[in-house]
Amino acid sequence: YFQELLTDLIDTNLVGSFTRDEDIFIKITSEGQNALSLTKSLLPGILKLKADSVFKDEISTIVEESSIITEYILNGD
Repeated sequence: YFQELLTDLIDTNLVGSFTRDEDIFIKITSEGQNALSLTKSLLPGILKLKADSVFKDEISTIVEESSIITEYILNGD
């Protein structure tokens, strides 16, 4: 799985690889840095949207169950 992920990152130019003294190094590219920054800035919004959609029905049920309803009858005196 890791190899596939790494290959995809290299193919999309989000990371690059180079060889030095028979060792292979992987380094994030400037395009990868931009994608990472964008992902970090969008992630909180995406998580909030997911939480909102998950709890949408639950919130209305909680509000309904925690509300207090009273009736007031005016005495005709």
